[in-house]
Amino acid sequence: MTLVGFQQALSELVMSSEFCLQVLTSPDLALGAFDLTPLEHQRLVSLAQTPGLGIGRMLHRSFRLSMLVNLLPKTCTVLNTQNLNQVFNIYWQTQPPRNFYYQQEAVRFGEFLIAQLEQGTIQNEFLEEILRFEISVLFLMRFIPEQVAGNNSLKLGVSEDFFPNLNPQYRIVLFRHEPDSLLTTLNEGRVPESGLEGNYYLLLTISSTNQLQIKPVGSRLGEILLACNGQRSVSHLCTQLSLTLQDLEILAERGFLSFHHQASILSASDFSR
Repeated sequence: MTLVGFQQALSELVMSSEFCLQVLTSPDLALGAFDLTPLEHQRLVSLAQTPGLGIGRMLHRSFRLSMLVNLLPKTCTVLNTQNLNQVFNIYWQTQPPRNFYYQQEAVRFGEFLIAQLEQGTIQNEFLEEILRFEISVLFLMRFIPEQVAGNNSLKLGVSEDFFPNLNPQYRIVLFRHEPDSLLTTLNEGRVPESGLEGNYYLLLTISSTNQLQIKPVGSRLGEILLACNGQRSVSHLCTQLSLTLQDLEILAERGFLSFHHQASILSASDFSR
């Protein structure tokens, strides 16, 4: 039996009502993408006709919901003002499940929410900063400091065509509202009230004892660290932010930045910076 193909198709059958309907109506077309034996094909078609499969799908949806609520509790509290169930329904419809990994599901949900904010489908003054904060925490909690390579570029000399990037043991988050009171309110499970907006930067890292450390930084330093995302060259940053090469080298010596010869490829978690 081609076990991998069968497992992939079975997972899709359990997780997606749309795929189940496709198997029922056009089994050859729906299952053609998987490496299946005739017996496996027949078993999957039979499973799609099983009434109890809907119960399994409902349990899987509850599982997905619990994942998001557990990993992004503050985001979900903020979303209560936007009808949380309605937001989840749209997410289920537009983002079919792909795997059972908690963090990947949270990142996908975060990308979905950012897109909704950019399109104006969701309007919430707190959502973006809280979402970026919680995704940043998730990123750091799975980060292993020993895996970071040393910043050897300084020994070789940094040129203006290098690309500074925030070292992965740090995340920088921009808040538009005073973060202490905002996070305290959400920790208590309460929806915050509208308030005066400003620019507040929090630098996040994980200590050697695996504890989250949050440090407020000044607007100038926060702006620089946020801009160092591996997509802008030293020359670009120096022009844009009125910096010198020495300014960036000092930040690298302090462990905040590393330099690369080419622009970084954005990963799924990069929207959290």
